[in-house]
Amino acid sequence: MPKSIVFSEHEKNKESKIIHCELLPVPYQSLDMDGNILEVNQLWLKTLGYSREEIIGTSFVDIIYPEDIESFNAKFSALQHRGTVLGVKFRIFNKNGTIIWFSFEGTCEEHAEDGSRQIHCLLFNITEQKTTEERLRESENKFFLAFDASPDAININRLEDGLYIDVNKGFTELTGFTKDDIFEKTSLDINIWHDPLDRQRLVQSLQREGVCENIEVKFRKKDGSVTTTLMSAKIISLENTPHILSITRDISKLRAAERQILEQNILFETMFNAIDDGVVITDTDRKILYANKGMEKTFGYLPEELRGKTTKILYAASDAYQTAGKRIFGKDAQQEDKVYVTSYKHRSGKEFPGETFGVKLYDQNDKWIGNLGVMRDVSKRMERKAERDRLIAAIEQTRDAIVITDKDAKIKYVNPAFEIISGYTSEEVFDKNPRILKSDEQDASFYQDLWQTLNSGQTFKGRMVNKRKDGDFFTEEATISPVFDPEGQLVHFIAVKRDITEQISLESQLQQAQKMEAVGRLTGGVAHDFNNILGVIIGYTEMALEDVDPKDNLYGLLGKILNAAERSATIVRQLLAFSRKQTISPKVIDLNSAVANMLQMLHRLIGENIDLTWVPDSDTLIIKIDPSQIDQILANLCVNAKDSITGSGNIIIETARVTFDQEYCADHFGFYPGEFIQLSVSDNGCGIDKENQEHIFEPFFTTKGLGDGTGLGLSMVYGIVKQNGGFINLYSEPNKGTTFKLYFPSCDEENRKTGKVITSSNRKSWGETILLVEDDLTVLAMTQKMLEKIGYSILPASRPSEAIQIAEDYSGDIDLVFTDVVMPEMTGKEMAERIKPLYPNVSVLFTSGYTANVIAHNGILDEGVQFIQKPFSLDQLAHTLQSILS
Repeated sequence: MPKSIVFSEHEKNKESKIIHCELLPVPYQSLDMDGNILEVNQLWLKTLGYSREEIIGTSFVDIIYPEDIESFNAKFSALQHRGTVLGVKFRIFNKNGTIIWFSFEGTCEEHAEDGSRQIHCLLFNITEQKTTEERLRESENKFFLAFDASPDAININRLEDGLYIDVNKGFTELTGFTKDDIFEKTSLDINIWHDPLDRQRLVQSLQREGVCENIEVKFRKKDGSVTTTLMSAKIISLENTPHILSITRDISKLRAAERQILEQNILFETMFNAIDDGVVITDTDRKILYANKGMEKTFGYLPEELRGKTTKILYAASDAYQTAGKRIFGKDAQQEDKVYVTSYKHRSGKEFPGETFGVKLYDQNDKWIGNLGVMRDVSKRMERKAERDRLIAAIEQTRDAIVITDKDAKIKYVNPAFEIISGYTSEEVFDKNPRILKSDEQDASFYQDLWQTLNSGQTFKGRMVNKRKDGDFFTEEATISPVFDPEGQLVHFIAVKRDITEQISLESQLQQAQKMEAVGRLTGGVAHDFNNILGVIIGYTEMALEDVDPKDNLYGLLGKILNAAERSATIVRQLLAFSRKQTISPKVIDLNSAVANMLQMLHRLIGENIDLTWVPDSDTLIIKIDPSQIDQILANLCVNAKDSITGSGNIIIETARVTFDQEYCADHFGFYPGEFIQLSVSDNGCGIDKENQEHIFEPFFTTKGLGDGTGLGLSMVYGIVKQNGGFINLYSEPNKGTTFKLYFPSCDEENRKTGKVITSSNRKSWGETILLVEDDLTVLAMTQKMLEKIGYSILPASRPSEAIQIAEDYSGDIDLVFTDVVMPEMTGKEMAERIKPLYPNVSVLFTSGYTANVIAHNGILDEGVQFIQKPFSLDQLAHTLQSILS
């Protein structure tokens, strides 16, 4: 390969120069003194991908990699002054943008004819060489990163003279020698070898095989102390020079531990017969060499009776003998697994559970010479454990919350019921004071009485209002007792607490029902007597009108008296309806037909700006009722719905056949089991708040302005429903709307549907996990209880944000999200859309006190989604979930 270019005289002409350049084995180019390209050979064009027309006359610098231009310009300037430059390395872009590394050699030539100068250049492609160098550099970098990070001592010595080239941090920590200490020194110079024979073994192995693996050597540290190490070494090449790479691990602690084990074995043998438990020492085949006196107490055998026999005689079954032998005393056994429990057999034949400590024994040369086994009868301990497990299971599964604190009232344990009731996890309350539940509903004197009782050693019993994690209040009955140790010192407090919020709610419902019944009786009696008085007033007024001239002023006054009396009579009829003393003529009617006959009149009542939607059940729905009462119910409910709507709105009337079972009715006061016909009236008006819902059926209670209502419309509806053996349910959310559901006993024996009856035997689940979301805590607790009863695993949440957090944190699979539709923070649909990406295969079941038609009509849910309407029975819920999850 030429290192410079000089043309002979006979090559001076241009044609001969071109021929000569084309014969060159490398890319060639000629440049003028400004660096512009004058000529290139075909190999140059092929290598860089340009055509001759594209490149001739352009500046060579234009295709040089930007970062290399400055360096190239300096070399180019030197070439112009010196006449020759060799080995200039830089990068060039080929036509498609690929970077190619070249080594540049150039010669400056002056033409005799005109004195002009030009530069002849050869370009040597060194891309592959550069790639190899880069990979080598990366490999070396990785090596030195591992070198520095290794916890083992690593040192590199030159093979030729043994001088230390480098050591890592592990070497410094192991030996105490710093890099400055070993600079330009050998291992002999720093006197690191405690035993010269160790170095000799290392050198001989390297000379013979080029490698030495896991030889145990003793190093003398800088401070003079000696440590035991495990060393491996290998001859490697660094920059084409042989070096020794040594890796050394400190095993002094390991050897010390082995010596300690041996000392313990000797100690065991010395104390052999002082141990109450059964102890044996066997050979490697598990034949008993020694047995202590404890073996007679544990197994009934004298020590001499066991010598020479295998330990198989002690096991209740040969399988247990083989399993223990493989796990504890096999060749591949892990000595960390030293304790196990198995079934043993006493000499009398009685079997008993035994706990065994088993360990292999080694001599000073680390040779396995036998086994040590210490066996203890744990029958009584297992019985106590079983009793404790039963107690723990009872505590874990009870519905009452149990809290155990230390003597300073720091919580040390809570059971799952506490987590469900309070919303706090056991981790969140550990070491906290129970005051985290404090609601400030009790005054200071309440807590003073509580602590005075406990500090006197007595048990406190009482009712208190506490606060859940989410801020909601709940009422609990608590029994708190101090716990003393055998010396009489106070060590713990234990509290058993029952959430009675739902019980109080049911009591409130009972009191409300009793109040309504009392008001009804009182109202009925008063209305009856008042009706008689009105009859007298109306009668005498009508007779007086006949005797007075219509032109007389008295005639007008009597007319006003008659109008007032007739309006009063209307109110009395409504009071009688509420008190269920209204005179009625019940008939067996089809509810769908009765409602359909009222639609035209209802349209007139509510006006044109409100849409009335009629959604009858496809079945014939037969009930026994005075038809006029259906008219009264619909008129009152629709007028109330109209009054709740500002501007335009929607009213939906629906009918359906429903069934309530015993379990559902147990949690809903006033309901009783059976098949019922449901009539519901829903609107999307202003809704009714919780406080007003408690009084909505009371006579004369109204939320309308003065003169806009008597407060008897809903009372009359309530009375009609009760008079006909039914019950009524109200579901409403402020600014969302209201649904009234009326249930009448079904009289349709012949047309009753014969759907599948779900019994306790076929309502069970497969243990799927359900994320249950309901903002009404009473409904949440009831629904969770229903779902758990039929075998589902429940993740309860009282708010959408809490449900989303549970979904993000839960490590298992969630099979179904069962959620209320209308909730604070966001709707059930919006929440489900945020959970879906976390569990793509999860099913969703929505529920609401509103009917499915109302929900779909208001755009809260899409039509066709899985939906179950409140209230629902356990059978309905089980059937719906099975149809979704199957």
